[in-house]
Amino acid sequence: MTIGKIAGAGNSTVEQLYQLVDKEPLLGSAYYRLRQTDFDGESTYSKIILLTFYPEAKHYSDLSPNPVAGGKTVLRLGGMQAGTKVRVSLVHMSGKIIRRFEVSANQIGAVEWEMSGLDSLASGVYSVLISTEQFNETLRLIIP
Repeated sequence: MTIGKIAGAGNSTVEQLYQLVDKEPLLGSAYYRLRQTDFDGESTYSKIILLTFYPEAKHYSDLSPNPVAGGKTVLRLGGMQAGTKVRVSLVHMSGKIIRRFEVSANQIGAVEWEMSGLDSLASGVYSVLISTEQFNETLRLIIP
């Protein structure tokens, strides 16, 4: 099934970036690949990737593993609009901000961010403050 076509830039020595949005994605999981066709009619295919789409998904958040294992955990967020700016702060129970970062939700409205190097922090319960234009949330993170 073809979801769209984009005209290429032709012969170029500069990297070209192209973008196409599937305006009618399948619900659940779908596999995608790109086909590039040269002027001589020869085609090559990209590797196949799996994307998951749930348009009615409610907001979700998760830290796993929690307690932290191996000095790292993964923050997963979803149910947002694509491109949503997400500000995250790791805060010690004393109120001191230990780390801060900002990420953007991907095309399906999700974030998956690995927080590493946590084994250098003192053991205890930390707060992970998550803030977007639509919501604010606090998760608890245990560092053993």
